[in-house]
Amino acid sequence: QNHFYDSLTFHRVVPGFVVQGGDPLGNGTGGPAYKLPDESNPTNWQRGTAGMASSAAGVSGSQFFITLGDAPFLASNGVYNHFGAITSGMEVVDRLQVGDTISSLDVSVD
Repeated sequence: QNHFYDSLTFHRVVPGFVVQGGDPLGNGTGGPAYKLPDESNPTNWQRGTAGMASSAAGVSGSQFFITLGDAPFLASNGVYNHFGAITSGMEVVDRLQVGDTISSLDVSVD
């Protein structure tokens, strides 16, 4: 959906690990009616990697996270969909706090 993420918040910040947002309820328990299948990706989860949050295998929805540091262990568990990387503006990601709002979200595909 276009503009789905507009005005949603970041509900989880773990220093040195991840920031997480994309929950329409804003508390980590919400998401859309659909679920995304797991896509195993052996790629290294380096600082600035974007992935789909998942509470268990096969239950990713709208919540996403961005790594604040290298997290190679995420590649080995096969639960998280790795879909992109922050190419500029990581200094903004580093300053995110719980409750910060997503004003708009643009995704580009190379």
